[in-house]
Amino acid sequence: MSPSDQDGDRLEVTISAREIYDQVTGARHDLHDMRQDLEAVIHTQEAQGHRVDRLERWMAALPLTVLGTLGALYLAATKGA
Repeated sequence: MSPSDQDGDRLEVTISAREIYDQVTGARHDLHDMRQDLEAVIHTQEAQGHRVDRLERWMAALPLTVLGTLGALYLAATKGA
């Protein structure tokens, strides 16, 4: 026995192959767009990581530069005195 609505008529749903194809194609395009978005995010994060690495190297070199400068000033002052 088939499902019926209140009037006793049969309830039927017909999905064509074209509708299925359109949905699959749409899902494929959505996945392609999501992949492009993900690749853009990954590229942005990698670029940010490189900037952070350069900044960390610069900050690590700064104290050594200051110490070297102070040492040179000390030696110049002690030789001059």
